[in-house]
Amino acid sequence: MAQIQDIEIRGVIIATAWDREGRVLTTSLAGVDEQEYHLLPGQLAPELLGLVQKEVVVKGRMLLMADGRKQLSVESLRLHVQAPNT
Repeated sequence: MAQIQDIEIRGVIIATAWDREGRVLTTSLAGVDEQEYHLLPGQLAPELLGLVQKEVVVKGRMLLMADGRKQLSVESLRLHVQAPNT
């Protein structure tokens, strides 16, 4: 049985599947916690496809599957901007 929890996590959007022409079809989040989160298709899917290789902060609901896979339903996201070194 899957467990559900609200989560906010920073990481990099990575491509996980492509079509025959090389266009990205699905994405995951490589989290700063060194875990991979499969991003479920939803309302923000087109925006996610445009953020491949970008660092973001994602808020959503994580499903922890019985086999250990982590799936994330994205509710909101923003680009992560690092503060300049002073």
